[in-house]
Formats: sequence, C-alpha cells, structure tokens
Amino acid sequence: MASSMNKTTAGQSSHTAHALLHLGTEIDAEVEAAFNRWCEAHVRGNLELPGFLGARRFVKQADYKGVGESPQYLTLYELEDASALTSDAYAAHDQSVPDAFSGHLSFQRSVYREIGVHSGASAGAPANAILHVTVDVEPEYIDDFLKWYPELHVDAVLEAPGMVGARRYENTAPAEGGHLYCTVYDMTDPGVISRPEMIEAARKGACPPDLEPHRVAYNHVYTEILHATAESS
Repeated sequence: MASSMNKTTAGQSSHTAHALLHLGTEIDAEVEAAFNRWCEAHVRGNLELPGFLGARRFVKQADYKGVGESPQYLTLYELEDASALTSDAYAAHDQSVPDAFSGHLSFQRSVYREIGVHSGASAGAPANAILHVTVDVEPEYIDDFLKWYPELHVDAVLEAPGMVGARRYENTAPAEGGHLYCTVYDMTDPGVISRPEMIEAARKGACPPDLEPHRVAYNHVYTEILHATAESS
C-alpha cells in the first residue's frame, strides 16, 4: 500500500524525538489490505494524542535476505518521551484491533529511548527506506560495544552514498520484550544496501574479533509506506 502523503526528509521535523514506540506486525494475506487501510487511520488517530510527534510505517523488502527474524511490517511512533504512553489520554484512546482481524495478526511491542542521532553522506535527501538493525549484547561487553558501534561502525556505514542518517535507541524495558538496542538507518532507496560503496563501508566498520562472539545483530531492509506528523495527521 502506498501512502498518499509526500515523502519527507529525515531530520526535517521541528521536534526532536526522545523515545520510540516500536511495533512489529505479521499479517495473514487474506486480511493484509484491509488491515493496512485500518492501520493508516489508526496511526493518524494516535498522532492526535499528547506527546506523539510522528509515525512511519514500513514493509519488509522480500528480496533482501537480511540476518535473523524480523516482522513483516513496522510501525515506528516518534514520542517526546516515554510518558506519552502513560498519559490519561493514551489510556482512554482505543488501541484495540477490530474483531475482523482476530487470529490473523501477531504483534511485537517495544519502547526505546533515543541515545544518538547521526547524519549521513546523503543528509537532506528524501528517505524512502530504512536499514533496521537490532542488537543484543552480553552485559559484560556493553561498554566495549558502545565504544565501537557509534564511533566506528555507524560513522563508517553512513559514509556510503544514499545513507541519509541514523537514530540509535536503547530498550527501556528489555525484560518485557524486544532487543537491547535498535538503530534505524535512513536510506534514499532500498538498493543502497547492496551497492559496492555500502559493502565497503560495512567492511570498514566491521565488528572487532574479540567483541563479535558476544553480540548478536539482526538486520533487514524496509520500504516506507506511510510518513505522518502530528501537525499533518
């Protein structure tokens, strides 16, 4: 499903998102189109709630193999902070899914805190796809990971043409589900990930051998199908 809205450029919002409501969805084919229509209206309704700044929806690129499991659809809500999810208005707002979709969907829900924002080689260009990366790290190696990942890996990857920027997040309640870290890399198009410049950038920022056995990373490419802000919803 293509959104009727124009694509916007990553980082152009007048707000800064300090938290991320991260929803993954698997949808049976027989209700997929109907669910996507309902979901777009539902997302726009949520953007009327206090603390909700914007939302993007994505569908996974079937022709990119990726690493590990990842949901078919992603809905990413940008929040002022996690308190947007505990407000009276949020509690009163209907978050239920229509009975027609019962038994045809599965959800994964996580809440992340923003810990870094990075510009890429193509900063300012429209971002029509993302590289979605989630990582789990053994506790005693977290400090090593946080020294290597943002300072060497992320910066190296963002040198590739077509990389618009990246936002890094930390799970606020990993015991409740989801991965410890999430990075959303904005790209001009899904093909960026397979180009020689990207492959070389990833090689340049490769994980050190002494850290590699102590972290697990999952990555997949998604195409944007909806981008809405609180002002435009």
